[in-house]
Amino acid sequence: MKKLPQIVIGVLLLLFSAGTKSQAWQPFFGGANGPVLALEKGSDTSTLWLAGNFSQTGSTQGDCIAAWRGTQWVNSMLGAPFCSEFKPVLHLHQDTLYAYANFGWDNRPMIAKKTNIGWDTIALTDAPVTTLGSFNGQLLAAGDFTTIGGQAVQRLALYDGFTWKSLGNLSIQSQESIRAMVEYQNELYVAGRFTLPNLGIYNLAKWDGNQWTGIGQIKGLNGGQINAMEVYDEQLTIAGIFDSISGKAFSNIATWDGTTWKRLGEGVSFGGIDHLAATGSRLFVTGLFDTAGVVSSNGIATWNGEQWCSVPGKFNGSIETIATYQHQLVVGGRFTGIDGLPVNHIAIYQGATADYQCNPLTSVEQNFFPIPQVEVFPNPSNGEVTVNADLREVANDALLEVFNTQGQSVYVQRLKAREEHRLQLHLFGGSYWIRVTTPKNIQHNAIQVIRW
Repeated sequence: MKKLPQIVIGVLLLLFSAGTKSQAWQPFFGGANGPVLALEKGSDTSTLWLAGNFSQTGSTQGDCIAAWRGTQWVNSMLGAPFCSEFKPVLHLHQDTLYAYANFGWDNRPMIAKKTNIGWDTIALTDAPVTTLGSFNGQLLAAGDFTTIGGQAVQRLALYDGFTWKSLGNLSIQSQESIRAMVEYQNELYVAGRFTLPNLGIYNLAKWDGNQWTGIGQIKGLNGGQINAMEVYDEQLTIAGIFDSISGKAFSNIATWDGTTWKRLGEGVSFGGIDHLAATGSRLFVTGLFDTAGVVSSNGIATWNGEQWCSVPGKFNGSIETIATYQHQLVVGGRFTGIDGLPVNHIAIYQGATADYQCNPLTSVEQNFFPIPQVEVFPNPSNGEVTVNADLREVANDALLEVFNTQGQSVYVQRLKAREEHRLQLHLFGGSYWIRVTTPKNIQHNAIQVIRW
């Protein structure tokens, strides 16, 4: 029997591994012919709603909003002549779909309710809606608006079925925003990028039905922000871009049980988290991070209650929304391929758990060790800084990186096992993020460079 030349074997192995890698992700039933920007599970387990800038899903006309019903695509009867590039919002409230989208009869964005024959207008706003939610059986809307449904209500409004009302004294300023809302333990949590120091509120506020209160001082680079919330394992999970809660170090994700904040292992790296979705014991996250725990990631990872795992797959465009469908991860966005596999803006992960690249398992106590901060001085500086990182019991396996506010790496250096390291950072003036990664932990801090 003749042996294949080594080069041929190498090519065959490469083709096989590439094919195996892409099989974990599959197109979601034909996909959409334009970006998918919002996903929402339906009132039954076979339905998944999507919205975006598309006119067809599978082989069915979609008109910007469509539903997969388990066996076929269904037109939403939206009637829009075209889809807008603004981000739509979907929310299931009392088993009925509500949407903020561009509706055809007025050709402008509005909040509407899905009916058996089409859509009913609920409200027009004078500025975009960023999120919809539910509390105590009533619909909520948050965004940049100052009027909604003809009522002068700013930023956050509650709909009682007849009119829109304000909710307490949560005064969000024009440059601030609410990005997520969740009902948890019979109280309403709203999160985003806003501060009300007089109420002790820093990016997260709780409404108990009578008053607003803060839940820890959640801070980070340029003030920090929360992008997503999800109830996972009977706890409230928040995620975004932040490095501390009331002075305790966190890495862009945390859980709240109604009393105490806890970490999810080492969290994720600078760049932060944009989206959350939970199913069973798994929590999925996507964002601009490149490390989950201490494993490399393309910005998709999962937490199983004990360890972080990187979800394989390299996308050729941005992920704009995620959801779970029948216990599997579905992502939508502006991508058309994953690992070279053609997909049309929406894909489902069907790989095995063994395909994940995971951190070594550690005990709960080890998972929640204090995450140390890199000491940097002077700070602010002109770019000449001394970095003091805890590298005890670490040989030459430590990596220092500096990121800008867009999450781009602008400086990289290997560190030897000594405490102080002098750096000359030739950077423009502005805010940056230093991260030191070792096999045991991730250390970080924000720095400010000033050019005189």
